[in-house]
Formats: sequence, structure tokens, C-alpha cells
Amino acid sequence: MTYDTEHQAALKTVTETNERLAQKMHWPLWRHAAVGALFCVLLLGISLPGSIGGVINVAMIGVVFLLIRDDKRRHGMWVSGYQKGRTGWVMAALVGLVLACIAASMAWIDEQPFGDPLFWSLQTVLFFGATGLSILWQRVYRADIKAGRT
Repeated sequence: MTYDTEHQAALKTVTETNERLAQKMHWPLWRHAAVGALFCVLLLGISLPGSIGGVINVAMIGVVFLLIRDDKRRHGMWVSGYQKGRTGWVMAALVGLVLACIAASMAWIDEQPFGDPLFWSLQTVLFFGATGLSILWQRVYRADIKAGRT
């Protein structure tokens, strides 16, 4: 084997490994919707008065740990949303969306959010926005893996 052939074989192995990893980095729609639902629960907990909001958010953190455990069991790993590369822009958009919904809720919704149409509008925007950004994050991440940018 010549020097160039060895390098080509090594690069081919890396490329094939990246392809296999990118194929594995695929989560079902319910998993993306779970991200959206968890952010809605976070908004609910923040919007409710008194200690009930804190209890809800502690329960939400417990569900996050269950999702992490499920990911590790099903996929052999858990990938946090924080990754170097282009996915950072998707995460920045997600954080911006969540913070905007929280700010709007804190500014304009009273202590009884369930009867407020704005609360349900924020929940809808947050659910579909976070779900969509989760799907976008996956697509960007997989493309980065295939291109060897991770």
C-alpha cells in the first residue's frame, strides 16, 4: 500500500463512520414534540402563582432526566442541544423563543393563565416553535456530521 493509498483508505473510513453516525442521529417525531411540550410545561410553571409553579418545574426536570435515560437506552447516547458548529444558531433561536414567551407571560398574563387567550397563544407558538427548531437542529447536526464539521 502506498502512502497516498493509506491516507485515502483512512479518509474513507472516517467518511463511512460519519455516515453511520449521521444515520444513527435520528429521533422520532414524538421526541421532538416532547421538547416542545417540556418548554410549554416550563412556561406553565412560570405562569402559575405560588409554589405550584415550582413543583411543576421540578417535575419537568424529572421528565428531562427520564428522556435522557430513554435516549441512552434506545440510541446508546444522549446528545445535548449544545454542540459546536452551526447548531449553535438553532439553539440561540430556541433560547430566544423561550425567553420571549416567558417575558410576554410575565408581563401580560395575570395569576390565572388558563382563562387568558394570550397564554394559550404563547403555549401554541412555543410548542410548535420548539418542536420545529428541534427538528431543524437534528437536520443541521446530521448535515454537520456527514460533512465532517463536528
